[in-house]
Amino acid sequence: MLNNSTSSMNSEFIISADYWHIANNSTPYARMPFIINQQVGIRNTMKPIWGWGAFLTNPDSWDNVSITQTDLHSGYANGVFVPQIYTQLSMHVDNDSISWVPSAMGKYATGFEVKDMRNGQVIGVQRVQWTFMVVSSTIGLNENTLTDLKYDVYDWYGRYMGNDLNGLKGLFVIRYSNGKSEKVFVN
Repeated sequence: MLNNSTSSMNSEFIISADYWHIANNSTPYARMPFIINQQVGIRNTMKPIWGWGAFLTNPDSWDNVSITQTDLHSGYANGVFVPQIYTQLSMHVDNDSISWVPSAMGKYATGFEVKDMRNGQVIGVQRVQWTFMVVSSTIGLNENTLTDLKYDVYDWYGRYMGNDLNGLKGLFVIRYSNGKSEKVFVN
């Protein structure tokens, strides 16, 4: 049961990635989970949202991507996302960071919408439902971070380039120690 929703126990968990079939379209995605533990009474900030070492990645660096806070959804019916009965959290959300000051401990959730745009046209939309805990202190609590992973870098021909991106330019494939991989463009 969520502190900011009276209908969360009767709601589905929503994961959505809708995109139009456009050449070279890759939906932005989360590289690692958003922070789970937030501390009560202080400003909690997740930064950076995009880029290397960030929570989200945009595989198509030529696309413009934006993130906004939206409804907490209870389900999907008749082509429409149905919002829960909930109280929206007052967060500051922009393409650089997400921050807020929780006033009470407990379990909370909010929704985000990630729009992928090319030449001013929306080519993809993703809806993310973020659930987390507000605790008395985050000291000593470990979050799942990308810095715990080791990775290898390969070029598009499959040649091993090393275990960092220093001095590299262009498109590369990164393979992480947890088995996941991603493509990146380095300027």
